[in-house]
Amino acid sequence: MIDSLLVLRQLIQKLFNYKHQLTIQSKQVKKLADYELTSDDWNVFTTTTNSPNKTNSTGNLNKSAIDIFNESIGDIHYEESRRGENTRATIVNEFQNYRKYATQFNLKHKPDATSAIIFWRTYGDTFSILRGLAKKMLSTPATSVPSESCFSLSSSLGRKERVCLTGDNLSSSVFLKDKINF
Repeated sequence: MIDSLLVLRQLIQKLFNYKHQLTIQSKQVKKLADYELTSDDWNVFTTTTNSPNKTNSTGNLNKSAIDIFNESIGDIHYEESRRGENTRATIVNEFQNYRKYATQFNLKHKPDATSAIIFWRTYGDTFSILRGLAKKMLSTPATSVPSESCFSLSSSLGRKERVCLTGDNLSSSVFLKDKINF
């Protein structure tokens, strides 16, 4: 499908360039302007068609999980019903925009442990639906079992009966109890 768009690129660009000369209503001109492809969009299309698609299992081993996810976005077309049409269109549009921005981001930044956080700080306001999901997935839980057990142990050692312990001795006892398993 992308190949057919690239073949018709000149015709599509002429349509958008001469949209004001067409005999259509102003509402239709605005709608046509919303669908207009930018040079960045055309570059994404040409990059997508020029990149080799590896379908074997060894090819997928070299790709990161985010690359495989990004390649899968935008290839599926949904039949739209009247109810939920706007919501589905918004979600699909957000995934397409995410793919575009993620591709641009990955070209500029080296992927590492903090790149996801940097991406969402930079582009988070662009995605109203995906932002909440990313925030939920990238956040650290407020409590964890090891930290709770450490506080429980320190409160046990710091009771009234053991008031004679100094702060250093209490700290050392908690450390040893944590490291030595009986």
